[in-house]
Amino acid sequence: MGKLVFIGEDRRKKKKMMVRSVLLLVAALLIGAALLWFIERRSPAPAPVNASPPGKNDGAAPTFLLQPGPTELMAVIAAVNKAELPLDLTKYQKARILWPVYFFKIRQMNGQAALVMFDSNADGFGVSVQGEIDSAEFPEIKRLQPGQKVWLAGRIVAADAAGTGSVRLAVDYCNTDGDTPLDAVVRDMAARGSAR
Repeated sequence: MGKLVFIGEDRRKKKKMMVRSVLLLVAALLIGAALLWFIERRSPAPAPVNASPPGKNDGAAPTFLLQPGPTELMAVIAAVNKAELPLDLTKYQKARILWPVYFFKIRQMNGQAALVMFDSNADGFGVSVQGEIDSAEFPEIKRLQPGQKVWLAGRIVAADAAGTGSVRLAVDYCNTDGDTPLDAVVRDMAARGSAR
């Protein structure tokens, strides 16, 4: 024989299911908000350096960021991808950076324009950094040895977190003496910029 179900019991079950659904939705929203807050909190604070890049001296020295470096930038992109959140790179798009990197090879030469491959780690297993460099302005890039430390300043053009990650730069400044201290690099950037 069947079970007698009263209208009140059915309504109570629906209310319980509705309450559980709402609680589950609220919990999911709280977890999502906490993830976004954690990712924002984890992204490194920019460390600005004021310098004038070559050919860009209009009286005001632009700001170049030392942080986030290529590795930190890829970590932020990978964390956002893993959480399946929408990727917002607006604070990094066209950001001007100043990074120490290690030469790998010249990928291609088109006249004076060179696409040069660098790595964020000396061992070659870090984030790949590709720089678009004018070899007429920086002829020393043709004499670089693999693994040689280089200071690059420029604009972030693209970033991809696939594999170990890669960042593409439009390079405004290149110092092939990687052992140069940061303050000397900034003075050199300013000197090259004011000489134009």
